[in-house]
Amino acid sequence: MSLNTSVDNTNHLEQKIFTFNPKLDVDFLESSYNNRLNLCSQLFGVFLENAREDWNSLIVAAGDLNYEAISRICHKCKNNFKYVGLGYLSDQLGEMEDLAKKESSDLLNVLENIKGRVNPSIEIVKLEEERLRNFLAA
Repeated sequence: MSLNTSVDNTNHLEQKIFTFNPKLDVDFLESSYNNRLNLCSQLFGVFLENAREDWNSLIVAAGDLNYEAISRICHKCKNNFKYVGLGYLSDQLGEMEDLAKKESSDLLNVLENIKGRVNPSIEIVKLEEERLRNFLAA
């Protein structure tokens, strides 16, 4: 699936089509942004400004078993990850948030399951944001 934008070049309508990376939740992105690619690009940019720092803060908080900080960071991150098409990580962060509220060290198992996927996923979003900016500038 893809999102369309129309460009009027001297009385002739041309369709530009942007297709999201299939490693992201394409259905969610298309339904959420509904041809508002500028908004999508902006949100991807905001995500990229904070994602690595938030992830590193989560790792530190988990190492200290600081349940309050883990809950707070996961609460913030789960929505940010969701809105850039990383729903599978958002769901895991939500599970970690719930476990932190229960002060359950089981959250460390969830963290271990997603640890290797977060940075590569952030890179996908970075590349996608660059593609979006180039698409919108063309």
